[in-house]
Amino acid sequence: MFCTTDIPPGASSPMHRTLSLDYGAVISGEIVLRLDGGEEKVVRAGEFMVQRGMNHEWINRSESVCRIVCVMVGAEKIVLRDGRGLEETVFKK
Repeated sequence: MFCTTDIPPGASSPMHRTLSLDYGAVISGEIVLRLDGGEEKVVRAGEFMVQRGMNHEWINRSESVCRIVCVMVGAEKIVLRDGRGLEETVFKK
């Protein structure tokens, strides 16, 4: 799937994990990528990220809209060493 998304100032997504390999590039503005362990990375216009199987959320702490273009490629379920498979998740705020 190919899409663009605009995240307004002060907005955020819920913490989530997808069953896909996700490529994202920030076209304008900036966004904070936060992982479920608390780590954060600011991704600015012209930078990109690759996500696979990590719980994460997007937070726009800036004063301008952040536009991200995404390509999501279907992927096999991640299986841990103990045999448990990771499912798609969305955590409510």
